[in-house]
Amino acid sequence: MKVREFYRILAPLGVTQQNWLFAHLMGKEYGELYLENPQVHENTLDEAKAIMEKVEAGEPLAYLLGESYFYGRVFHINPHVLIPRPETEGLVELALSLPWEKALDLCTGSGVIAISLALEGKKKGKQLHVDALDLSEEALAVAKANGERLKADVNFFRSDLFSEVEDTYDLLISNPPYVEREEVLTLPVGLYEPHLALDGGEDGLDVIEDLIQQAPYYLKEEGFLLLEIGENQGEEVLEMAKPYFYGTIKDDLANKVRYFVGKKRKIC
Repeated sequence: MKVREFYRILAPLGVTQQNWLFAHLMGKEYGELYLENPQVHENTLDEAKAIMEKVEAGEPLAYLLGESYFYGRVFHINPHVLIPRPETEGLVELALSLPWEKALDLCTGSGVIAISLALEGKKKGKQLHVDALDLSEEALAVAKANGERLKADVNFFRSDLFSEVEDTYDLLISNPPYVEREEVLTLPVGLYEPHLALDGGEDGLDVIEDLIQQAPYYLKEEGFLLLEIGENQGEEVLEMAKPYFYGTIKDDLANKVRYFVGKKRKIC
């Protein structure tokens, strides 16, 4: 069976997702598809049809495949963790542009931030120490499995934000829950992705405020706090951070407010 017939079944998907699903079902690496002209078997086509029925019913493709791409690597995921998004890759980019040797990733989920930092540091020959925490035992199981599979030197542990943290760091980084509770209950994202990782309280700022207020006590002098935030939260986050950080807000690639970058004030 020709490849074009397979892609006809996948037509409702975007090109990137078409290639991703094709590679997954063919047992190939993403880039290998361009190096050969594989034949598609009938059972593979049937599997694709079954998946497309679920996608068209609203289920996220990433959960159906049990994997997602992030920062050039494949991470295993399940409905206990968020689906990694390109915006969070920007948070990793910002972290890699800062001077630090010891980092803590809070609300790690599938571990994509911590693992990416550790592996990118290793590629550059840097001796970096990366810890990561989450409240969810199920999420930690996913993160630990990803760390082991990708051979990333990350220490994962369970903690409700800083409750079990005893060390200090040069960098604290987090993609925390920042969606307003009403949106979690009404938007499609809330149907499939874990509410614990999305729900930031009535205004979406509950966890962000806790992180900002507690972070200085776990940061070394002139340490950094990096947060992914909602596009309408920039000014409020800057204001609540003023007593603790010299802060700036940065946009993502879509020119939407997405990141808070704070440097610890010396008075803290």
